[in-house]
Amino acid sequence: MKFSNTIFGIAMASLASAAPVNSKAKDTTLNVRDEASGKVSWISNDDLNRVVHCTPSPGSSELPSINLPAGQTVDSSFPSKWEGNCWGVIDGETNTGGGMLAEFCWQAWDGINFFDVSSIVDANDTNNVKLMLPADGRTPTSGCQDVSPGMCDNMYILPDDVQTQSTRENHILVHLGAFSENVIARRSTAPLSIPVDRSYLHHE
Repeated sequence: MKFSNTIFGIAMASLASAAPVNSKAKDTTLNVRDEASGKVSWISNDDLNRVVHCTPSPGSSELPSINLPAGQTVDSSFPSKWEGNCWGVIDGETNTGGGMLAEFCWQAWDGINFFDVSSIVDANDTNNVKLMLPADGRTPTSGCQDVSPGMCDNMYILPDDVQTQSTRENHILVHLGAFSENVIARRSTAPLSIPVDRSYLHHE
């Protein structure tokens, strides 16, 4: 899917539902030149090590891959107005150049950030990217705890779906992995912090 095709067609409708601007202080880990950058927390919910790869859309910069250890959270920053997609690859598996995608378009229109989970490239990549949501407001969400074919209608399945979400928050959480109860129990803080049905945890 060409993510940009979905962005501006829904921009006006998204503005009405976007969350208020977050007044928290800027994350000082970001580069000065990227003052309006986006921040993503990549959250591993199982016992598998992964590498997250990102592909920029034309006009956006290349980004380094992100090592995501099992059961850990790793933060990364994105330049202002960066557009593209990211996917996870489990250690030992082949990077096919795509999978279940976490798609981003930062500060795309009027300072609004757009995001979604997309299964269009590989609907069978069901153990990597699962769920995306703003870090503070927790809504809207994209994706599900179970993204197996036929189990989630809160993401892109077909190219003409309208599933792009929007937020004014500059910090987005991306959950990867099988939501293992053992991993969740080992965390010192609640790993989900989202209003989702935990019954999915018993149907992975």
